[in-house]
Amino acid sequence: MTCLLLLAAGCPQSNEGNKQADGVDTGMPAAETSGDTTDQAAGTASDAAPPDSNSESGALNLISRELKLGQRMQFSIPEERPAGGYMLRIQKLGQSADGKFSQSDVDSFEPVSGGDSSNGWLPQSTGKFVAILEDGTGNEIDREKFTVAAWPEGDPVQQLEPYVSINVGEVTEDMVLKVGLPIVAYWKVPDDFPHDSWIGLFKVDGNFEGSASADDAAESALLNGNKGQFTFFPKEPGRYVVRLFSSYEIAASHAGDSQEITVVEEYDEQ
Repeated sequence: MTCLLLLAAGCPQSNEGNKQADGVDTGMPAAETSGDTTDQAAGTASDAAPPDSNSESGALNLISRELKLGQRMQFSIPEERPAGGYMLRIQKLGQSADGKFSQSDVDSFEPVSGGDSSNGWLPQSTGKFVAILEDGTGNEIDREKFTVAAWPEGDPVQQLEPYVSINVGEVTEDMVLKVGLPIVAYWKVPDDFPHDSWIGLFKVDGNFEGSASADDAAESALLNGNKGQFTFFPKEPGRYVVRLFSSYEIAASHAGDSQEITVVEEYDEQ
């Protein structure tokens, strides 16, 4: 059976006018509204776990069944389309405390084939999912399960990716810096880290719960490549940290923090 590979969507285009020599774009797109309706969608529950796949069909083939947050679910489907076309339905799987398995509709769309191909599907949260390929009348053709996990916590000291660290040209021993002096953020991420990952300079206020957009940051920058540096210039006093996110499209894609640093108007006289 001939299949067409459905590729991931192109990542954000670099803003050449904002590109820095150190490998980071300064242009930061606004965060997009999540399309994940898992919490609102009607779901079903049963005592039996849903099947992993329809082994008799083989029509739906996932490129990877183990994703990390920010990576797109890519797949291939048969070139010969049935009357009415295809529909791909995504469900999130769960299991309650009493042992019942649940399936909640998250998204559905018509997969595109041809020269432009498909942009795949971007999960908005971690968990277990199933992709269900249907014909135009709603009859199931095939299904495949996949998982989405968070990125492991990195460590700049141990050089464990992904991580972000900071260095400053003029700082006291207790990490205090004057307003207007630079904070240089160094980052390194795995080769398969999403291309729309970004870093942001944030004030530390104790309310951070792992979700943020570029609008929440004092400054932000898209990453370009799997390692580099970017210079931030804090404009007002406060306690700051540089945070790393795996995708600008997913607010809850926090993947690591740098050391914290205090910025003051003037150094205390000793």
